[in-house]
Amino acid sequence: MGLFQFFWKNNKKAEENQQEQEPKPHIPRELFVKDVDDNVELYVPDKITITEVYKFIQQDNETKGFQDAYTTQDEKYKQQAIEMLKMDLRIYLQRASNFYNLEICEIDSHIESRKRAGLIDLVEQLNKRKQFLEDMLTQIRQLNDDLDNEQGLPMRMIHSYSRGFTKGLAAISEAEVLNKKII
Repeated sequence: MGLFQFFWKNNKKAEENQQEQEPKPHIPRELFVKDVDDNVELYVPDKITITEVYKFIQQDNETKGFQDAYTTQDEKYKQQAIEMLKMDLRIYLQRASNFYNLEICEIDSHIESRKRAGLIDLVEQLNKRKQFLEDMLTQIRQLNDDLDNEQGLPMRMIHSYSRGFTKGLAAISEAEVLNKKII
């Protein structure tokens, strides 16, 4: 072992001991990890059925309206949020319509091929299934028309959000004005 290697090994051991003794700096978790609020992101399934559309219409928009009013008390903001709700519902309705139309096309091809094969009972079952899907499409069209005319079930979302927004404004007024001690 050479003289330089001896000093180099001793120097390296001293550096390792010094590193072990030095306290490690505290690194805040927020620098590298972003906590996500589960309420922010909306779960959107791949296949939107009429059931998913109704779930979307029934979701709690009152709480969202209340929180929005607490952060921004602007009437224009409220109207924009309502328009966004309507657009989101239109997306749901379009996706559900696409889903049912694709299912009907697939059933139509099965009906034709099973007719040629002489499977009468199966063709009747497929026709019943097709009729059910067409009924679902009719409901979707009705919801779309109701949304256009601002009536019916889609208005539940709008009323729920508006009520929450109004409650939020009332809560702000109560907290900032009515609960103030003036005597």
